[in-house]
Amino acid sequence: MKLVVEGEKGTMFTATYTVDGVRQEETAVMPATISFAGRNAEWEVRRPSGDRAFSVEFWIGEFRRQVTHSSGKAAIRGEVEFSAEREKTWAHPVD
Repeated sequence: MKLVVEGEKGTMFTATYTVDGVRQEETAVMPATISFAGRNAEWEVRRPSGDRAFSVEFWIGEFRRQVTHSSGKAAIRGEVEFSAEREKTWAHPVD
């Protein structure tokens, strides 16, 4: 799985994600790709300041599942539950 974070080049952001119960945090600059493996993940990508628009693409393997735009919000939050029987994903902008 991966998150592709796009926005104005050089804009800093923080990504927090919990995968199968293990929490991690990264600070990076756009554009960036964050990869992780697991069955269940909750994630949030937050820009620390400013009002620049950005987007997050969520991928499972080679298939893009969702693209979410910030729509004037400071963060985008999402979740995935993935198994052989079903897949549930969602993401939306939040303050």
